[in-house]
Amino acid sequence: MESGDDSLDNLPSSKFYRELKKGSIPPNNNDQAYWDFIIKSFPENSSIYKISDILLKGFYYVSYMNNNDDFYQDRWNYLYFWVWDIVHENFVESSLFPNIMYIINSVKKKFDNDKIYDFDLSDTELDEFTLLKVLFDYFQNYESIKTEIASNKSECSLMYKLHIENSSSNYNILTKRCQKEQTSYCKFFRYIETTYKPQNYVKLKCDRLKISKSHDLRKHMEDLRQGTLHGHDSEGTINAHLVHTGETQKFSFSSNILSIAFPILGISLIFFIFYKFTPFGSLLHSSRLKKKTTQHNLDKEQTEELLNNTYSEENVNSTTIQHRLPYHILNM
Repeated sequence: MESGDDSLDNLPSSKFYRELKKGSIPPNNNDQAYWDFIIKSFPENSSIYKISDILLKGFYYVSYMNNNDDFYQDRWNYLYFWVWDIVHENFVESSLFPNIMYIINSVKKKFDNDKIYDFDLSDTELDEFTLLKVLFDYFQNYESIKTEIASNKSECSLMYKLHIENSSSNYNILTKRCQKEQTSYCKFFRYIETTYKPQNYVKLKCDRLKISKSHDLRKHMEDLRQGTLHGHDSEGTINAHLVHTGETQKFSFSSNILSIAFPILGISLIFFIFYKFTPFGSLLHSSRLKKKTTQHNLDKEQTEELLNNTYSEENVNSTTIQHRLPYHILNM
């Protein structure tokens, strides 16, 4: 579930999801009978039974969290997205989704004043769930992202930039889809709109790409390649795995290309100016012309010498033949 990017992994939502997975708060002994009941609710030898220990740690953490904790108010929403993220990550069969919904509703009802979730995402497609999760995380992380961008003078990593752009894109996609639809995920989207009022949020963006190490560059290029291969489809939906890691939205490397091209063009321009408008060009041209002339003269001398040698040799051979001819005639 971690992205591998330090900036993203240090955002509030990422930290809280790690705490849920670590599960540092143990269950209350007085509630042991209830937890035994929950454990038995996981069908044995099923895919959710294999992840039951992980889910229980998250349940314990949220159920017994201190009400002074910064995440206390949104703990149940965090838990909801975290559980479904774990479920999708472990390829749990969709036929078991109603069991999962029953379990998390039971836990919430027990430890949240007899309340259950007002929305059920058990029948929601993975890409729809991911759109909601990225958007929910963004609103939770908004102030931290805003501070991070300001402190780094609008410079951020590629994945950080993609996370911001994906969040904005997801909001637009869901707004368009949910104008008329009454699906479960649209109901949840309206809940997010009502709760966090995204229209009051200033659109954030970072304009400069920050790459500190060569291996980071290779990783970011691979991220970009994957984002190009598995990005938005025709409707604008986002591949789930890539959104989890922040790797979708189209990203332009024009600034990087220009940063490489400008020095090359600059050097070429300087060389052209020196060659065309300064004595340097004349000297270079004269030098090249002199070199060509010298080479031409050398070739000419070698050619004449070769011809002379050939001519001399022919004369010698001719004379020799003339001297020998009478001798042969006399002996006849």
